[in-house]
Amino acid sequence: MRTKLPVGLVLLFTLTVFGETPADTTFADFLFRLGFFDDARIEFERQSAGDYDRSKLMVGVCYVKANNIEQSLKLFSIFIDSTDDYVYAQEALSYCVDIELRHGNIDSAMIYLSRGIDSGLFESNDLLVNRLADIFNGDWGETDIEPPRKKSPALANIMSIILPGSGQIYAGKPLEGVRSATVNSVMWYITISGLLQGYYPRAITVFYLLGHRYWLGGADKAGVIATEFNENERKRAYSELAEELEGLCD
Repeated sequence: MRTKLPVGLVLLFTLTVFGETPADTTFADFLFRLGFFDDARIEFERQSAGDYDRSKLMVGVCYVKANNIEQSLKLFSIFIDSTDDYVYAQEALSYCVDIELRHGNIDSAMIYLSRGIDSGLFESNDLLVNRLADIFNGDWGETDIEPPRKKSPALANIMSIILPGSGQIYAGKPLEGVRSATVNSVMWYITISGLLQGYYPRAITVFYLLGHRYWLGGADKAGVIATEFNENERKRAYSELAEELEGLCD
């Protein structure tokens, strides 16, 4: 069976062996459109002529597409300070605001937004500033977005200690709650019946082996599930916020 190579890789090999890569960003743009973001980033980094500022901006965009958020923010910040191109600097700063919002970092988004307004890259937008300030203070009233729901990890933990499985159900994982309740019911039945019938070694052994893992461990897991629920809700709400506010930075 013949293996089919990606078109972008074939072109990259052909240009490397038989000729030079283009002096402009045509080939890099082509790789970017195909979704070969790492290859496109390498090509943009190689550009030393032509639209150099755009090449540096696109390196950061490739990092965003490859989900290397930390590196993209670092590169955008350096680029904004070094470029004289107003349009590209504005685009890079818009990416920074959008990235921070989508990851729920409202305070960092406000810092980038203030930086854009102070430097003149963004027009003073009272609506945007006030809305972000309200959300930072917990007031989502001016948006159509459902505020992030919250579950208490401590409450989930306590609930599962008192009634195994209830904490997982409360935290949003009913199937895990039912499974925990079933295992713990069997454990407690064997333990209590063993104690009542005088089978102390068996009862103590079962409780020691299963209690730590499924009773106390299940309670800890309930707290973890609640924490994960809160994080997912935060990312969901701020991602929707970023979409709602898209374009207000222009």
